[in-house]
Formats: sequence, C-alpha cells, structure tokens
Amino acid sequence: AFRGTPGASNVVPVTTEGTLLSAGSTWSYLDSGVDPGPGWTLPGFDDSAWARGSAPLGYGDTHQVTVVSYGADPSVKPTTTWFRSSVRIDGASSLTGATLRLLRDDGAIVYLNGGEAARSNMPEGEIEATTFASSSAGGASETAFWTYALDPAQLAEGANTFAVEIHQHSLDSSDLGFDLALVGERVE
Repeated sequence: AFRGTPGASNVVPVTTEGTLLSAGSTWSYLDSGVDPGPGWTLPGFDDSAWARGSAPLGYGDTHQVTVVSYGADPSVKPTTTWFRSSVRIDGASSLTGATLRLLRDDGAIVYLNGGEAARSNMPEGEIEATTFASSSAGGASETAFWTYALDPAQLAEGANTFAVEIHQHSLDSSDLGFDLALVGERVE
C-alpha cells in the first residue's frame, strides 16, 4: 500500500523549461580573421564596430540566415570567426538547470560572461585564432544542435554575455555555421 510521509508536503515539484535565448537570435560578429584580442569574451568588450545579423550565421549552406564573409580567397579562409550576444535573465537564482544548444560547423568554444562554458569539436588546451577544429562537420551534423549542461550558477541576474568562436577544420572549408540557444529549468 502507498502511504504518505506524515508532516511532509504531498505536492510533487514540477520542473518547467523556458527558453532564455532563442535559436535564430541576433549576434554581433567579426569575420575579418583578425583576432579581436584579449577581453573579447567579457561583458564590457566594445563590439559596436562588428557586423550584426540573425542566426544561423555562416556561409556555404542554404540554411544560413546571415552570410558572413570569408575574404577574397576561397582557398585561404579565416580559421576563426567570432560571435557575441547578450541575454537578460530575470530570476537567475531560481534556475535549477540550464542547457546550451549549439549549432557549429566545424568547431566551437562558447564563453559565458568571460568563462568557458562549452567546447565542441575542438582540441583541449590553449586555443589560438589559427587553431583548427578537431574534425570537419558534414551532412546532418552541419545543422544539428549539440547540447551541453550548464551550471545555472554561471548565469547572472540581468545581462549575460555569450561569446563564441567558430573554428574551421581547414583553410579551404566549404562552409561555416553557427547558432545557439539557452534553455533554463525551474522547479515550480
């Protein structure tokens, strides 16, 4: 027979999910191939001179909404393209979980408020603007969203800055793609 616990609540907590940053959001991006320098992952970095566009961003595929540049020589494209966006989170302290959803072609490192939050298809250790992705993304993996659990304690009340570097696997890569979403969980 099923019995309750005397003195305890009979209410079963319900976890609800909510989108905090939608796929298809607007991002600032730097597609010159020139490293933006130290501090580009930090919330206070001035990216006002960067171009802006809606995700998915990239080149070489039909699913992109914003086409980024790869320069004049298609056989020597920049290894890295940089992206930044901010999202306002109200009630960050009440989040019990968070999930990053990342579309990346070929590799990516995601920073949240200056700290590394996820690394996908990239080597371990120090990464430079000239570091290639670990492997090439092709077929279905070019439009797949890879999921990463995020410690909700990394999310600040109010403004939060995502900074993402997308790395190619080769200088003559045919395509580049990027999008990101953030889903939060709360117990009601």
